[in-house]
Amino acid sequence: MDAPYLIVVADLKEELASGQNNNEALSDAVFGTVVGDPIVEENGVPRPIGSRLPDGFWGAVNCPKNRNVSGVVLLPRPNLWRLREERWQPVRAHNPFATHKPPEALLPLPGYTADAGGKIDFSAGTALADLVGLPAVWPPQ
Repeated sequence: MDAPYLIVVADLKEELASGQNNNEALSDAVFGTVVGDPIVEENGVPRPIGSRLPDGFWGAVNCPKNRNVSGVVLLPRPNLWRLREERWQPVRAHNPFATHKPPEALLPLPGYTADAGGKIDFSAGTALADLVGLPAVWPPQ
């Protein structure tokens, strides 16, 4: 296949109990488990200290895996009525080792990117509610 390939994970059974940890769970799953205690940035995003184990879906700098997958999108509560709730926002992660990179404009959701050296950055992106054109007050009264 000569196109970007995204995996979308939707928690239809509401098994992700805590919205605050969804971003961390996604980054650990794809980039690897953090070794050491993370610190929390001013914007509330955890940042690992030290390194990550190569147990993530995409492996590590010296042993990349699943290069055919361009990215992952996590929909923690794929429910139309929760699209304005901060804790249940979809988050995406781009594979730094992907054979086919997704275009920057494709699903500009909040999420993670990493360079080929393994440095991971979080970008705010655009809320899914805004991408689909929901009113600022949602759900309607």
